[in-house]
Formats: sequence, C-alpha cells, structure tokens
Amino acid sequence: MQKFAAWIRRHKTKFIDTGIALGLVLLAWAYFNAPVNINRMTAADWRDTHIQKIGAVTIQKLESNGAYQDIREVDALPGIGPVKMIQIRHYFTTWDTAKADVWYWGLLAGLILTFGCGLARHVVRSNKREAARRLERRLGLDDKNVKR
Repeated sequence: MQKFAAWIRRHKTKFIDTGIALGLVLLAWAYFNAPVNINRMTAADWRDTHIQKIGAVTIQKLESNGAYQDIREVDALPGIGPVKMIQIRHYFTTWDTAKADVWYWGLLAGLILTFGCGLARHVVRSNKREAARRLERRLGLDDKNVKR
C-alpha cells in the first residue's frame, strides 16, 4: 500500500490531467445528449432526428399542432405509438431550462471534475514553484543562475 501511495504522489499531475480530460468528455456527452425543445423543431430537424421511421405525415401532424405545453400532449396525436413516444420523450422536451435528467447530472459532474482538477493542478504547480523558491533561498542561489 505504501508503494502505491508513493506512486500516486509521484504521478499526481497525470491523475489530475486525466480528471480534466474525463470532465471534458462528460461535458461533451452532456451537450450532445441534452434534449431538444420540440416547439423549435423544423421539418428538416425532424428528418435528422435519431427517431427511426418517422414519416412526413407524422412530422406534419407534430408541426401543425403548434406549441406544446407538455411532452405528453404528443401522445394524443394519431400515429404516435408507445414505442415512438418513448423515443420522443428521450430526445425531446417542451422546456428550455435545465431539468434533473441524466444529461444534466453529466453536465454537473463534468463541470465539477474539470474545474476541480484544474484547481488542483494549479495548487500542485504553485506548490512546486514555492518549493523551488525555498530551495533557491536555502542554497543561496540568485535567480540568474537557476534554470526554470
């Protein structure tokens, strides 16, 4: 266990950099998995969705009913079955602000991980700089002779 702890102390910047990279991956995942507001969709947007077998007639039905107050209103349209409704609920919403869904928690975790590890990296680097300055003072070296 002591060898492992010593190894982690020697390689802590690699762990911190890995945490930053993981946080950025979580942020990208959350961005691309965030639900889209169904009221802002156009016919071209509907054709490019992840929903399989959504036809032109169904797209016209969705567009013609205007603004939806709740995503459950889509279920009342003819031609929207339970499987398609599950897909619509997963990819679309009627609100613009963030809600507590899986993508939202990914976004929060990504932000916390990225900025937390960035702060830890800053602290580690400033501690190394401070240790180098103390060593310079102890050895009596001037700044011109020290390589940085």
